[in-house]
Amino acid sequence: MDKIKDFGGKIETIADVGSGTGIFTKLLLEEFPSARIIAIEPNGNMRSSAESMLSHYSNFTSSPGNAEQTGLEDHSVDLITAATAAHWFDIEKSRKEFLRILRPGGRLAILTNRAPASYMNWRKSLSKSEHEALNQESLEQLFGGKSFEEIKIPNGQMLDLEGLKGRVASSSYCPSSDDARFSEVMRSVEMLFEMEKDPMTGLFPFIYQCEMFIGPIENSK
Repeated sequence: MDKIKDFGGKIETIADVGSGTGIFTKLLLEEFPSARIIAIEPNGNMRSSAESMLSHYSNFTSSPGNAEQTGLEDHSVDLITAATAAHWFDIEKSRKEFLRILRPGGRLAILTNRAPASYMNWRKSLSKSEHEALNQESLEQLFGGKSFEEIKIPNGQMLDLEGLKGRVASSSYCPSSDDARFSEVMRSVEMLFEMEKDPMTGLFPFIYQCEMFIGPIENSK
């Protein structure tokens, strides 16, 4: 959050696009208590979870829009955030929409977590339709050039088997617990854990890197 604040400028309204269950939205609400925070999430179940958790914040607003059609007014937002959600966006349509809703001097902040290679390879083995994180070309297309700053913050956890299962179960690519495929995924998690756990600690080294790309969206017209 300090990195976002470092960019300066008055922030009165933030649109958290693809806000999911509101995990990052909650951080925004706490760090920007005087700003209006609009959580934009198309999935009804996720949106309801966020509303249940965050409705007591006076500066919280929930919206059923998406990156391509936020439903917000022209030039009404100072900052757009997308935390581990931008890989779902249609780049060209989202770029056009973000340019429409951003105020002059507004910023876009894309946040993503780069997980360990073994974990990512395992994820790809589950689904051939797995959405990749945005690459440099896609980022430049979304921002309209190279005007954004890239910030990398290493982070990590040592997870036991239940912790790894919980991490997987909370991810968007994992089937719900009432889906027949869920137990198959959990068995696959057990195999991954046994293959990759640290022999000394018996824990899975979930060492990832948080990456943030922040800057103005350049209007090429």
